[in-house]
Amino acid sequence: PVRFKGFGIADQLNYSYECSSFNEDKGQNLIRENAMEFVIYNERQLSRVYPRGTRIESTNYNPYQFWSVGCQMVALNYQTLDTPMQINLGMFEYNKRCGYLQKPTPYCLRFGTFDPQEPTSIENVVVEQLSIKLISGQFLIQDHEPVYVDVEMYGIYADASKRRERIKSKRWNGFQAIYDDNDNENDLVINFSKINLPEMASLRFAVSEEDGTFIGQAFIPVSTLRSGYRHIVLRNQSNVPVHSSTLFIYSRIEVHVDAACENIVDSLMNPLEKKELISSPDQYQPNLNENKQDDPSKTQQYTTTITIKHNNTRQPSSSVDENGSRNQFVKNTQLKNTHLCYCLTIKDVQQMKFYIQEQEKLKDKLRKAAASLDKVC
Repeated sequence: PVRFKGFGIADQLNYSYECSSFNEDKGQNLIRENAMEFVIYNERQLSRVYPRGTRIESTNYNPYQFWSVGCQMVALNYQTLDTPMQINLGMFEYNKRCGYLQKPTPYCLRFGTFDPQEPTSIENVVVEQLSIKLISGQFLIQDHEPVYVDVEMYGIYADASKRRERIKSKRWNGFQAIYDDNDNENDLVINFSKINLPEMASLRFAVSEEDGTFIGQAFIPVSTLRSGYRHIVLRNQSNVPVHSSTLFIYSRIEVHVDAACENIVDSLMNPLEKKELISSPDQYQPNLNENKQDDPSKTQQYTTTITIKHNNTRQPSSSVDENGSRNQFVKNTQLKNTHLCYCLTIKDVQQMKFYIQEQEKLKDKLRKAAASLDKVC
């Protein structure tokens, strides 16, 4: 390793083959003062972080704080299986404990402006929100009640700060502990409302007794979660699965929308339901209404017309009753009184040439299949 002299000097030298080592205190100071420069430094060359010498009992620091700035080698005391060591083992479980884990895209942009300390949204990254319902736990322990489950979020600074929930069991029958007996899927107790960088975020589930005795834990990257029900296999301190011990949860992952933009997003997702945002046709023809009042002899009946393909005639939309969705489309469109609107119905599609040809091909295949079946029988 080469002695670190500063981010500015390292940028001027631009030696991608050099590697510098930092103790955890030095690394934390660099993150606190120059997090963005630390990310750029790790884009160019390797860095190594190791525990400070005053850790007499060989305890460990949280490796996530250095992963969040792109440090490639984060050394830990492997003889101590504490929470940081469990996080490290869980993180590299998803590449089968072999080789490097690929960094998220913001860490690989050579001229990017990514700052892991900033709580704002990241460019070209979809912000997510995660909601979880902890339903039950199976085969957790036999002689004592498994009381608590701690759910903690790890990630960049904005995602990891103040992100911990503790759930207490409601009852226990020796086989399973019940944490939530509500059937309502919308009643989700654990909510992480804004995850700025989901690729870097992870969840840790830890089950313990009332006196704090460890029962099991699981470490899951948010990027591997899917909405729905699932069993989470619990592991011991060495990250080895505990026989038959699982947590049964329901999770929901959605795109995060700021409160100021909720109405706009709802209008885009459900335009027909937001009738108050659909302008009245009268505002597109104010002069027509004025002329109608001034000179009744100049009035005209303006009605939207649509083309009915099977009879090649144009009729006012008010006289078309065979398809309600067509009328609804013409009624709500903003092109009313200016353009002709044409909607295909199922009958229109069935009369098209390509549809008739496909139907004939399908019938021919069915006839051949029936003939071959008769020969076999």
